[in-house]
Amino acid sequence: MHITHENFFHFDFLTLDYLLKGNQKQKRVHELLTSTQLFETLRDFNPVLVGTIPIRIDIELSDIDILIEAEPTLFLEFAKQYLTHHQQATFYVKDFQHKSACVYQFKLQEFQVEIFAQNLPVTQQYAYRHLVIENKILLTKDEAFRNEIIRLKRQGLKTEPAFAQALGLSGNPYESLLHYPV
Repeated sequence: MHITHENFFHFDFLTLDYLLKGNQKQKRVHELLTSTQLFETLRDFNPVLVGTIPIRIDIELSDIDILIEAEPTLFLEFAKQYLTHHQQATFYVKDFQHKSACVYQFKLQEFQVEIFAQNLPVTQQYAYRHLVIENKILLTKDEAFRNEIIRLKRQGLKTEPAFAQALGLSGNPYESLLHYPV
């Protein structure tokens, strides 16, 4: 699927609907998240799919990344009650973006899933902001640029460092990407 600049502004990452028009992996992720009702379970936390799958720069081992808005210790209690039935469930609390965050990871069929909870609106969290900026960058570049990001990721780089390298950005890639003029 080629997303043009004109229809980007109608491209809503806050729902899962766009996945239905995507590639096979995107359609599979939509089907999995819908059939397992994971987003329904998380509905009170405003879940949003982020990461590489929404913008088609995922690699074979890319996981399903979900952001939610929740106070980390409250989400941890929720996860212990409603999500621990998933295979290989692990969780931890860490400091991120000068705020406490809870990361809950588990296996959901063929995918690893990571839920990132922070008491900050999802649209203000770094992963969502990076998603929007990376999508805008990809819309201004050709397919060779997308393939370069994927190549760098296959070499072991995380997404933001891959973008920073491909764009020639210096400094902290997570911060410099937030200031990239798009």
